[in-house]
Amino acid sequence: MVRPFIYKNAELEMDRLGKQHGWVPTAKTEAVDHHAKFFQLIGNELLHTETGDTIEEWAAKQKTERPHWYLPDEVVDNVDVCFGGGPKSRVNIDARMKLFKEVGDVNYNNMMAQWGATPTRNGERPLPESRETVERAKQDKTAADNPWSASGWNITSQGRLVKALGLETAQGIAKAAGSFVGATRPAR
Repeated sequence: MVRPFIYKNAELEMDRLGKQHGWVPTAKTEAVDHHAKFFQLIGNELLHTETGDTIEEWAAKQKTERPHWYLPDEVVDNVDVCFGGGPKSRVNIDARMKLFKEVGDVNYNNMMAQWGATPTRNGERPLPESRETVERAKQDKTAADNPWSASGWNITSQGRLVKALGLETAQGIAKAAGSFVGATRPAR
């Protein structure tokens, strides 16, 4: 029986978990640059090679181990005051300057972009991504990473996967893309 193969990438998972846990952008960069190399895909889970934690467990521990990856709670509360109220409301320059000094220019500009604000206009509170949007993005990314999918078709990568993972696992990956090992073109 061919079992489905779920591909996970430590860098992509860290980016997703960083958004989920509220990491500052520099924390995501640090996580990818310094910590992603310690995760290995075993079965269908990314496991830390030293601690054995899944990537989700590891990310949950970072609030206590690396508090500098998170904005202080009072800053998060002030973001609504700085950028919220809609485009017609008055811009609170004092609150914006205080936030700028607390978080720095990169984080400030990222927050302003998330809210759709400009230096002279307020924006709207960013909506959380809907579950179906997130699932569709995951499927699109998975399809692009799968060498048997139409968007990621690559015969060389197919051969490497068969050699590295074995025929049975490669058949599972191909089946997930609606194709098969030995196909000469992508499934439509």
